Amino acid sequence: MNQLLDLAMALIISPRQALMEITNEEKLKEGFFIWIFVVLLMSLSLFQQGPGLVMQFLLMVLFMGAALLVHSAVID
Repeated sequence: MNQLLDLAMALIISPRQALMEITNEEKLKEGFFIWIFVVLLMSLSLFQQGPGLVMQFLLMVLFMGAALLVHSAVID
C-alpha cells in the first residue's frame, strides 16, 4: 500500500518520471488502481447531477477508457 501512495504522490510532483516508472517496471496493477480511484472520485463529484452512482461510474469507466485508448493510439 505504501508503494501505491508513493506512486500517487509522484504523479502529482513529477508525472513524467512516475509514468515512466509505472510502464517500464510493469507496475500496471498500481496504475490501474490509481486510474479507477480517479474515475471513482470523478463519479462521486458528479453524483448529485446524474442518474445514479453505479450508472455514472460505469459510464465514466467506459468513456475515460475509450479516451485513454485514443490518447495512447495517437501518441504511439
